[in-house]
Amino acid sequence: MNKLGITLILFAATVFAQAQSSGTNPEKPPQYRLHQTNYLKGQRAIQVGQFVTRVSEGVEAKWEDGMRAIVLYNLSANGTYKERLDKAEALVERLDVPEPATAEKEIEVTIQLVRAYSDARGASSSVPPDLEPVVKQMKGALPYSGFKLVDTIQAMAHHGLALQDALGMSVPGAQYFYNLEFRGVDSLDAGKTLRITDFHFGIKVPVAHAGGMTYQDESITTPLTLKEGQKLVLGKLKFAGDDLFVVLSSKAK
Repeated sequence: MNKLGITLILFAATVFAQAQSSGTNPEKPPQYRLHQTNYLKGQRAIQVGQFVTRVSEGVEAKWEDGMRAIVLYNLSANGTYKERLDKAEALVERLDVPEPATAEKEIEVTIQLVRAYSDARGASSSVPPDLEPVVKQMKGALPYSGFKLVDTIQAMAHHGLALQDALGMSVPGAQYFYNLEFRGVDSLDAGKTLRITDFHFGIKVPVAHAGGMTYQDESITTPLTLKEGQKLVLGKLKFAGDDLFVVLSSKAK
């Protein structure tokens, strides 16, 4: 006999014993009903039981996890309990449906590449308003004369994402390329928090030498947690004799 069958027998025996101790006739149909659920379980089943209890006169509905059933108890002494139980069970049956699927929000990640100058070029540099608070903090902590936004990359934060493309920034006589990878992406708090187990951003820096030109890899690889609206400075890469800061932000779409 399976576990459910044993549980139901034990439950029936308990009701029978309660009927004997209260002086009622155990041969009469018991004033409870068991509704085996198809989809309801856990907290959702508890909430359905509470709702049915509130709207049903003289009936209490309780979720019994061990039996995977909602038990309907008659609370009134008059003889119309069958009709009350019928109505309460019909309501449970209407609510015993698959839980609606929640559409997972897509998260857009924006990577802003900020060039930091150590010489007089920084005096005339500027950044968009959304980057000003970040740059203000960096100016207070780092010995740079100025900062400039040189490129922006946007991507959807899918698990296993891998992108490779040319950077849009202009450097005379050289072309830079980037690669971006996400692994282990989790969207939390309805898309307001993004967690990436393995974030990787790298650029291929052209290096000229007597035999021609080769590329040197500069990259940042790190786990991260990012809240919507937050600007996260991940670190810096070497770029055309200057430092290039990688600033990350995200937004639920």
